[in-house]
Amino acid sequence: MKHILTITALILALVLPAKAATAINFLGVSMDYKIDAFCQKLVSSHGYTITEKTSDEYILQGTYMGIKKCSVSVRSHSDGGKVAVVVVTFPKQKTWKELRDQYNDVRLRFRVSTQYRFLEESASFSSPYSDGCGNELEAVQQDKCDYYTLLSKGDNLLLLGIDSDQTVKVFYVDANTASALFSSMGSSSSSDSSSSSSSSSSSSSTPASAQSSSETLTFLGLPMRGNYKDFAQRLINEREFTLEHETPSVPSISLRGVIDSMDNSEVYVFGDSNTKVITHLDVYLPELYTWSEILEQYQSYKEFFSNNYPLLDESTGFDTQCAGNEVQAVRDDECNYASIFQLPGGKVVLQISVYMQVEISYYCD
Repeated sequence: MKHILTITALILALVLPAKAATAINFLGVSMDYKIDAFCQKLVSSHGYTITEKTSDEYILQGTYMGIKKCSVSVRSHSDGGKVAVVVVTFPKQKTWKELRDQYNDVRLRFRVSTQYRFLEESASFSSPYSDGCGNELEAVQQDKCDYYTLLSKGDNLLLLGIDSDQTVKVFYVDANTASALFSSMGSSSSSDSSSSSSSSSSSSSTPASAQSSSETLTFLGLPMRGNYKDFAQRLINEREFTLEHETPSVPSISLRGVIDSMDNSEVYVFGDSNTKVITHLDVYLPELYTWSEILEQYQSYKEFFSNNYPLLDESTGFDTQCAGNEVQAVRDDECNYASIFQLPGGKVVLQISVYMQVEISYYCD
């Protein structure tokens, strides 16, 4: 993934502040710690296991984004110094579809987060390869697959990409300590640096997420703030929803009610694991049984949101040729219809779910 490291190095040179930046967090643990203390916190608070270590790099294994057996490399700029970079490597995938789907899933999670700003993206192959050519894995192995997303959080960077070892990787880069570490990586190829410079210089024209709003996201006219249980109770008391199930360990509450005159719609309300403040909710409209029905419903909601709010990102189509068998493709998770919108106080993700239901997710800032 040399091209990704080069881009990171160049962007770092552009965004590094004159004064110290606020340290970035990984799984809630500040990267401002020295490497040993940082890794011990991952062990004690997240159940990670240290598998290898040197004075300036630790290798751990644990769960990341719900995926088990992820490898986490923690690197410091100097022996025993503060953490400079954390690299998460997901388990190796056997097919291009699995690899691409995992990348897109992780990308979407960052895309809907209000913590990050998008700087640069690519989803392409170098000639003679292309998505759909049948030799995508060969292109990956030959480092001719340019799937990456570069984001910022304050003055720090986060980089997501597909690597030549058939894995998805996430780099957390701390601006305070990582400049020298990455500049040495980035200078290894002048030709790569030249092409990447052109790419990064155009990133200022790339649409980015709207700035966080001081307004509060609303659902059915109710402000999504405060304790998630209190919000769920308001849906029961004021919108006549019924309680289905509560899962304190998540934490979440599922309900059923009427949305846009559609009875038996499902709503899942989620709270922060520590503060219990509502973070997001998922809406599943009633199940449909034909492709024409669910496409029409999806497009109707997309038109409504498009007419009222900025569109941040969207995808359409299927992973395979499925004319006449769209319903089975939806249920096989091969349908890519999804749109993301910026709303006052948060974001909305509209998509067609594998359950043949239109899903609408509301994420609070």
